[in-house]
Amino acid sequence: MFKDSVDSRGVAEVLLELGRVAHAQGNEVRALTLCRESLVRSQKLDNKTQIAFCLTTLAGVIQALGDAARAARLFGAAEKLLQSLDAVLDPGGSLEYDSDLAAARTQLGEPVFEETRAEGQTMTFEQAVAYAFSEFDTPGSLRS
Repeated sequence: MFKDSVDSRGVAEVLLELGRVAHAQGNEVRALTLCRESLVRSQKLDNKTQIAFCLTTLAGVIQALGDAARAARLFGAAEKLLQSLDAVLDPGGSLEYDSDLAAARTQLGEPVFEETRAEGQTMTFEQAVAYAFSEFDTPGSLRS
């Protein structure tokens, strides 16, 4: 579609939206791929707001893939980044975020969730992005 387009910012935004759609449809492996591709493009543009949006969606995808602790850390890192940028999620992203956050909290239990989320808030920007790309194992494992 737009992959070779000159409008890299638009491409990054569309990829993230496609990732959000895949996540909403339960196609988490596809969502992970699309969100990470958006994250790469957003990094090249140094678009920190878009990077924060990517991290929130990736956290939800990773939670759905079964790694609630990793998701909680990414939620914490994304929250810190959004706050530092004085940015907020759009209403649709906010609903998705609230639902994904609640699912991670339920999986981990309140005390563990809050502790793990706080760990994410201590990450630097660079650490959070690297963490979003690092490999992880899931109950349904991505490795086939």
